[in-house]
Order: sequence, then C-alpha cells, then structure tokens
Amino acid sequence: MDQSSGYGDVLVADGDLNQRYPFSADFVPRANVTPQLNRWNCYELMVECNTVGARDGRVAIWINGKLVMDHPGLRLRGIEKIVSRYISIGVYSSEVLPNQTAWYDDVVIAKQYIGPMATGGPALPLPRRI
Repeated sequence: MDQSSGYGDVLVADGDLNQRYPFSADFVPRANVTPQLNRWNCYELMVECNTVGARDGRVAIWINGKLVMDHPGLRLRGIEKIVSRYISIGVYSSEVLPNQTAWYDDVVIAKQYIGPMATGGPALPLPRRI
C-alpha cells in the first residue's frame, strides 16, 4: 500500500531508488552492501505486517548478523486477514551471466530473530559441484 507505482517500490538500504516514498521518521539510510562472494553468507529477512490503519509495518534484512537494511513505518495491509503465509526463495540478476549457482542450506521460518548459526569462525567452503 502507499507505493508510488503499480509495480511496487524497491526497498534498498540507502533509500535512493525510492525517493517518492514518505519514509518514516525512524528510517535510517545505510550503505548498500554487496555480500562477499564464494563463501557462505547468512541472510535474514524480516517482514512485520502493520496494525490495520497504522504505518507500523517493517521490512529489515541482516547479512551475517549485521543489520544492512531497515524500512520501518510501512503500511503493508488494510485488512486484518492479509498476513504473511509463505516464502519464496530466488536469485535475480539484471545481467545475463553464464554458470550462476546459488546454494541454500538451513532455511528457517520463525516469528522472532534467530541470528546466524555460527559467528566469528572462518568462512566455510562452498560445496563442490559434482
């Protein structure tokens, strides 16, 4: 709801692609992040639906336990029946590149923040393609 186009808004860490959106007073621009390649990274996405009639919804992303994007003050629904019911995992690239591979492991859905499974250790090698 309240999006500036019929195709939805793009939420990015620094807010730059979404200048027409009335950000909440709690929005803090952050640097856009490119995760380290060729290693396991822990991605966490939180979607918190708003209270009907209020702008208190939130979308946030953590990478390896560090908050990298946070959009509070969103109005995502207008009726109580609309809730988050499923997730979809995918990879999108605006460029056509050969031999792209994405590995997924330990996918978890939860109602509270969990955090990375392990921290402070060396990067684990990616599985070898057989």
